[in-house]
Amino acid sequence: MQLLLDANFHRSESWGAGEGPNGPPHRPTARSWEVAKDVVKPGMVAWAIDTFGPFKSLGTDGIFSALLQKVKDLLIGPLVRVFRTSIACKYIQLEWRTAKVVFIRKAGRVQHIIVKDFRPISLTSFVLKTLEKVVDRYLRDRIPQTSPLHTNQHAYRTGYSTESALHAAVAKIEARLEKGGNTQEKTPENLGNTDRILLPEVRRSTQEKDIPRLCQLEIPDPRELVQNAQCHENCNTIMTY
Repeated sequence: MQLLLDANFHRSESWGAGEGPNGPPHRPTARSWEVAKDVVKPGMVAWAIDTFGPFKSLGTDGIFSALLQKVKDLLIGPLVRVFRTSIACKYIQLEWRTAKVVFIRKAGRVQHIIVKDFRPISLTSFVLKTLEKVVDRYLRDRIPQTSPLHTNQHAYRTGYSTESALHAAVAKIEARLEKGGNTQEKTPENLGNTDRILLPEVRRSTQEKDIPRLCQLEIPDPRELVQNAQCHENCNTIMTY
């Protein structure tokens, strides 16, 4: 169990149930509320809720997506107020930060005995996922207009993957060889491990892209999500609460 946690949440620490860091919220200003209202709009919240599959696996709060969709008209108003407050205060409540992590067996493996034979799925609150989708949509609609993504960014983009990154590198090498030149490329050992990108680097990038600071919600390090790990029978799954 600890090997799986160390490999997939390499900066994780164990916390007892109900414990963990929970810093004070930011004191909002008039400008904070303006940005929050610009980001969170009723139509965008409704759109985000509708994008979920109705019976996806739920997080630790027990709220499943079909419930949000069935009573969407009643929830839009309260959710808009809660989301705007979260952004204006730059604060994510501790209950939303708790994730359930399930390790499932990778297909096509003869045996499942080493860490790389399993992959983690993090199940977070659908309420938090709704807020994430709203903020993500806002950033994708606004930021690329003034600060486009680099053409060689293959992580966290639709239609891009480790395969496209390798293809781009190979194409560059082939082009140089066709011109009669020599080439020497260095491939990082952890190519494809985009889950190991450090939060300080993410924060630095958001500053370079001139993303509003209020959209940089105070989401903690992954180690703050791993609280009380339990290994189920035969270690088929591990859940953290």
